[in-house]
Amino acid sequence: MGQARLRGQETPAEPEPPGPGPLRIAMIGARGVPANYSGVEQAVESLGAALVQRGHQVTVFCRREPGQARPLEYRGMRLRYLAAARWPGVATFVHAALSTVCALRGYDVIHYNALGPNLFSPLARLLSRAHVVTTVHGRDDQRAKWGRVAKRLLKAGAYISARVPHTTIVVSEDLQRGYASEFGRRTALLLNSLDPVTPEPGGRQLRELGVSPGGYVIYIGRLVAEKSIDTLLTAYRALPTSLPFLIVAELDPGDEYICGLLKRAEDDPRVRLIGARYGHSLAELFTNAALYVTASTLEGMPFALSEALQYGVPVVASDIGPHRDLLGGEGPGRRLVPVGDALAMARVMDEVLNDQETAGRDVSARATVISHVFSPARAAELAERIYRGALPSNGHLTGATVTAGSLESGRAARSASRLQESVS
Repeated sequence: MGQARLRGQETPAEPEPPGPGPLRIAMIGARGVPANYSGVEQAVESLGAALVQRGHQVTVFCRREPGQARPLEYRGMRLRYLAAARWPGVATFVHAALSTVCALRGYDVIHYNALGPNLFSPLARLLSRAHVVTTVHGRDDQRAKWGRVAKRLLKAGAYISARVPHTTIVVSEDLQRGYASEFGRRTALLLNSLDPVTPEPGGRQLRELGVSPGGYVIYIGRLVAEKSIDTLLTAYRALPTSLPFLIVAELDPGDEYICGLLKRAEDDPRVRLIGARYGHSLAELFTNAALYVTASTLEGMPFALSEALQYGVPVVASDIGPHRDLLGGEGPGRRLVPVGDALAMARVMDEVLNDQETAGRDVSARATVISHVFSPARAAELAERIYRGALPSNGHLTGATVTAGSLESGRAARSASRLQESVS
């Protein structure tokens, strides 16, 4: 694609890029850090900490929640707490608006994360001298959980993300193709960074759950419609195994969708919704799982699947673009199934569980690639170049970013080499 302008592309005015020296960076859009909710929080925490390691000052605007601990610093990042509305679907917008107002002075970079917070990027463009950046972690406007008003706002957020920021970042090649096709917008492809994982041998967590190492199947993530948990439950019902199926996610008893899942799970004693887990407990569950499964229909770049691969856990996933990119093709421990096909999911899960040794060897090789490509140091280095305007504001970062295609194990080393050459 080179540097040619796409037909119909609107190019925002170029900012004065920040000069040399440490940058003052405002991160807007996460609930807060430490990351205890979603992939956005994990992305902000990992990238922010890596940017601090490079000598920059990073401020994360966090939501002020009742009863929460409020440290002023975490992993070198400064934390600033602002109020947020308590009504679902509104809190994100209110907090992003307040964060934007507070970030208008004193920062070189204002970095929005996700489409909802990005709605306030025009204010930052108009009233600040900062380099305004938005990372699109996924097409939130296409998620089923939102009502009509929220969907319209998020649709506007998608359009704004393609027109207003000095640089639009996407986290997958699938999103990059979508922005070029729908908005005529060239985007910077910057894969989310993943903190290195530390395997945890089976211990107290497994004992409390009554499971053994290698003796359970696991899903980790949010319980929302596009994750297609009902497809997983249907598949598991057809799976001839006695292994427990642990669903690790926040459980909101007032959520109608989650209540329906809980009721369905009662019909199969193998299925257990155990609530959310973090830190060492989550690492222990990842490390000792026989299989990780996901049937999601919509993703940006899914953290849980990335982490499962990093831990060397065999995976069975729905055949969507981000999953294909992460798996880098199919192998004994990396299997794809058609979206929504519960019987195919059950059949493939059975095949993987019946040959765990081969599956484990296959996915272990992939774990090395994932850890290398999603390095926080690499992500921070490229983010810094974006912030300083050293890369084209509206351009595809040819030769200076790791594309999803470079996740193919045979090309990862060559891509990394080209990346290092371009940075140096």
